[in-house]
Amino acid sequence: MDGPSQQVGAKSNTAGQVGNELPQVPEWMASLFLNQTIEGGSLAGLGFGGGVRYTGKSYGDTANSLRIPDYTLFDLFIRYDLGKASDALEGMTFSINGRNIADKRYVATCSAVSACYYGQGRSLTARLQFNW
Repeated sequence: MDGPSQQVGAKSNTAGQVGNELPQVPEWMASLFLNQTIEGGSLAGLGFGGGVRYTGKSYGDTANSLRIPDYTLFDLFIRYDLGKASDALEGMTFSINGRNIADKRYVATCSAVSACYYGQGRSLTARLQFNW
């Protein structure tokens, strides 16, 4: 008796779609982030880090005729635990986060030739957070 067969690509009732990749679903995605916090000394409570996000190629339609290229984005952050400066601020953290710091222009998705959308450019966000 033969073992189970392995089928690559999507199942469909439309012959032209059999074996194609699903639309807007990249084959590969990966991310790696590093985070460091200084525990002692005059910089105690300071944290910083960054990372990289990769999204592989995908297709915008079921016929796989509208290819969306892969892209890689880089992010950075810096934060400070305000509780290290004053007991009255225990639980408060201030951070600045930068996404897509290289300001890469990339196509995030397409649903038709005339309906492709760029992903978000560089952004900086400041945040004050309280944990109790």
